[in-house]
Amino acid sequence: MKRSTAFLLPSTFFLLVLLAACQLNPPAVPPSPTHTPQFTATLLAPTVTPSPTPPAETFTPEATLEEALAAAATPDPNLGVGAVLYEDQFDSTTRWNWLRESEAVMFSVAGDQLNAVMMQGNVGPRFSAWEHLKIGDQQLRVTARANLCYARDEYGVMFRLVVDSLKNYYGYIFKLNCEGLARVELLENAQATPLVDWTASPAIVSGAPAENTLMVWMAKDQFRFYVNDKYVFSLTDKRYAEGFYGFYIRDRTNGGESVSFDDLVAREVKLP
Repeated sequence: MKRSTAFLLPSTFFLLVLLAACQLNPPAVPPSPTHTPQFTATLLAPTVTPSPTPPAETFTPEATLEEALAAAATPDPNLGVGAVLYEDQFDSTTRWNWLRESEAVMFSVAGDQLNAVMMQGNVGPRFSAWEHLKIGDQQLRVTARANLCYARDEYGVMFRLVVDSLKNYYGYIFKLNCEGLARVELLENAQATPLVDWTASPAIVSGAPAENTLMVWMAKDQFRFYVNDKYVFSLTDKRYAEGFYGFYIRDRTNGGESVSFDDLVAREVKLP
């Protein structure tokens, strides 16, 4: 009996080898994709502890503040003030020398006051003075009444006046104009130079009729000026240490200015 020999075809053999290889080395399984989990964040508002409410600030009204500052800066008008050195009520009991220049001005004592009337305008200043006094450190006070005047017309008080043999006058003038401004001048040989130029002050009553009390506190070379007991300004000047008084008027318009002066009082000033 013949044995049969089986022959495998090359293609069949190759297929078997491939199957065996696949069984020995199974194909790699690709890794599962990695997913990043998605989170929904809920933001919580922080807990805030309220701060205590500060107390409301107290504001000083502007006008009150200005008044307080003005009061703090006002020099004392009664510093070192003592006894009366001289006073004149212009009631004919004193012998105040009055000057009359008929073409320009008339000074006269009548009605318990010294009256000054300008007959002409724009002829320069005129004044009445009493040369029989010599007073230095003092508080000088006088009331001036403007009966008729215009804005640029002037009136005031003169102090620490001296006169030379030629009748030239030297000293100081504290004056107002009818517009409501104050000024201090140095008088030397008929020439007036401003030491403090025209200065406005709510203390001054402008126009006419109007009444203003002028006051000068002076000690050595220090001068302080007041109107109606309100401080206006100060200055320092040492040229004239003592002298007498005068009353000043100047019509800068058309004539007719009328001013009366009354209640002149000078008190000594003594500083430590």
